[in-house]
Amino acid sequence: METTGITAQQSRLIRNLSKGYRQRVGFAQAVLGYPEIIILDEPTVGLDPKQIIEIRDLIKELGKNHTVILSSHILSEISAVCDHIFIISKGKLVAGDSTENLMKQMSGAQEIELLIKGDNAAVQETFTGIAEVEKCIPLEQKDEACVHLNLIAKPGMDIREQVFASCVNHGFVILQMNPVSKSLEDVFLELTEKEGTQKEVLPEKKLHFVKSHFGKESKEDGE
Repeated sequence: METTGITAQQSRLIRNLSKGYRQRVGFAQAVLGYPEIIILDEPTVGLDPKQIIEIRDLIKELGKNHTVILSSHILSEISAVCDHIFIISKGKLVAGDSTENLMKQMSGAQEIELLIKGDNAAVQETFTGIAEVEKCIPLEQKDEACVHLNLIAKPGMDIREQVFASCVNHGFVILQMNPVSKSLEDVFLELTEKEGTQKEVLPEKKLHFVKSHFGKESKEDGE
């Protein structure tokens, strides 16, 4: 009860507790006997924001002394709590690594978001002319006097210095330059969409042996 923070509620009936506290009671029940592994399925569903934060903190605390396996479709929760992620699509494991490594592997080419004070056509023409820039993608304009866009570098290139130098040479003012990193949602969608586009290959028809009820081997066609 101390571990799960329900000592102050020990004299109350479970049915009279809030959903957050009932979840805590469930955690207390799960850690009775201090098992090596605790499996949690969507532990924060239906909780308010404050309760979600409390439950996440509790899961992290339990993770110090137990192996916690957490299943959830709330990817912000996964990235906030877990240090290793497995992504399953259509029954197949499509990725498995530490959260940090998974994000690095899927980040791909460098991408930066820019907000530039200057003429739209001139800015885009300048950036498109940088040899290390693969793509220049216009974004929704925040201000008529500013140009909002994303630049994607060629693989292995860091384009920040070239962008800065081009802005200085052409008198453009950089109001914002931010790296664009993929969220866990982006990684999940990319991996599962790749899995979905792969054609399903039916296994070859093979001849194998099975034991009959009488202990004799019999041939059977497998599909």
